[in-house]
Amino acid sequence: MALACRCVDLLLVSSVTGARAAQDYPARGPSNSCIRRFEPVSPSIRSLYRPPQNANTLSRPVSLPPHDPLELFCLVVDKPGMFVHSPRFDAIWSFIEGFDAASDGEPLRGFREWLLLQRGSFTNLCWFMLIRERVFPDTDPGDFPAEGEHEALRAELGRVLRAFKIARESVGLERILEGYQPIWDAANTDKVSESQHCCSDMADAVNSRCQEHPERHQCPDALLEFSAASNAYGLMIHDGGSSSRSISFCPFCGSRLPVRTDSD
Repeated sequence: MALACRCVDLLLVSSVTGARAAQDYPARGPSNSCIRRFEPVSPSIRSLYRPPQNANTLSRPVSLPPHDPLELFCLVVDKPGMFVHSPRFDAIWSFIEGFDAASDGEPLRGFREWLLLQRGSFTNLCWFMLIRERVFPDTDPGDFPAEGEHEALRAELGRVLRAFKIARESVGLERILEGYQPIWDAANTDKVSESQHCCSDMADAVNSRCQEHPERHQCPDALLEFSAASNAYGLMIHDGGSSSRSISFCPFCGSRLPVRTDSD
């Protein structure tokens, strides 16, 4: 438990660090002011932006932060010690997530859709879980990575970031989203009948019957119901009546559920 709390604390630190980096990141092309505005996390990164003091090397050009955030993310992947406290995969994606959130989602716009397009089918996994699924398909992507997995995950993250940058520049974000649309449509237009539900857990939940209670609304163990008339699922409200509240997603598999077809 203590280890899990420590991991969560470190992820929050990385996310906040990324958000602060985004706030200080130059909105326009690199300039001399870029050196003053960009505040690196680690003191070692400042050596990239300061001219060397040795008189024999004063003619060397000063390296500035990449103008494209995707290039910055690749730099974070390649040299994590310059930006985050740890080379762990979860520390790196937390930094990137914080940066992206502070930039209103612009740096990674279309990235998850592009990953799902490569996958060929829809899933509710977020982008960093999709990357873990690509590298370790037999593991639970929601678990913290094992110690031996970070290097491979970091390498795959760098590879897909560069591939996405090339795709966005060559194909365009609009074309990527157009290619993703059929995947989204296929995942959200399935019609569900009373005999065919999104998963076996949902089927068990809406078809469960209690021997002690003749009506399902009288049984405290009955939580979900399906109405064939309105083609909708609901969360049962146990207040002595028979009311329920409609739900849009399956609580077991996460699939989008049909919208009510009646006028209620």
